[in-house]
Amino acid sequence: MDTLPWMINGEYQQFISADSRGYHYGDGLFETIRVQDQVALNLPMHIQRMHSGLRTLGIAANLELIESQVQKYMHQLQLPTVARLKIIVSRGGAARGYSCATSAPAHIAIGCSPYEDVTEELQKKGIQLRFCAMRLSLNPVLAGIKHLNRLEQVLARAEWQDDRIFEGLMFDTDDNLVEGTMSNLFLVVNDVLRTPAIDRCGVSGVMRREILDRIAPELGIDTEVGRLTRHDLRAADEVFITNSLIGSLSCRQCEDLHWAVGPMRLRIQNAIDHYRARSARHLQ
Repeated sequence: MDTLPWMINGEYQQFISADSRGYHYGDGLFETIRVQDQVALNLPMHIQRMHSGLRTLGIAANLELIESQVQKYMHQLQLPTVARLKIIVSRGGAARGYSCATSAPAHIAIGCSPYEDVTEELQKKGIQLRFCAMRLSLNPVLAGIKHLNRLEQVLARAEWQDDRIFEGLMFDTDDNLVEGTMSNLFLVVNDVLRTPAIDRCGVSGVMRREILDRIAPELGIDTEVGRLTRHDLRAADEVFITNSLIGSLSCRQCEDLHWAVGPMRLRIQNAIDHYRARSARHLQ
């Protein structure tokens, strides 16, 4: 199935205005959501993160309208069994210099495309990583939110063409480990689940939050959020990445570093799978 039509400001169309502030300045946010059996998983958490980002950017947007348009889109179209739903909200008003009309209604774009899960082999054996040369700039104001300016990730992903490499790890300009180009990172050290702080740069992923706030406490797993370096990777017993589409994936290698596919990531993925199945049954 090809990509489904876009809904832009409540109407099905394929084009946005060339004056869009999202197009000119990256003045907006986006969310990427896993759809499974016609259910947008963790939608309230995605909407909540979008709300936080819109407040940071000072963009006027009606969250109830956004959610209602998402529901309308999903009910009117036959979505693939597993799909990638994308919501883009950009500041309203035309691009006429950097100054903006803060009261102009935001532009809302919703689209969906099929999503193919990673292979069973990768799920069992783990993935291969690399270190990226591109560094993440420090900006505490924008840290955590999923704004439309993704040039650092685009340039990092352009560093390799080897299909054996699934993801690249990114550091900030102080050489602290932050995240993958499209994922958050977790390390297991002496039965403690550790993940980099997202307070100066990086994206605070919905799956990352789900693990820290719900799954780890339910499983009795101790967690620690803080600064991590290459040294911490060398000391890790397990390493895995997360995002809303893949859930979690064990990492078996990053250049000269090697890890086993360990039990903690498997316990966490089982909890993710259980939640997804329960949500699909409940919300259908």
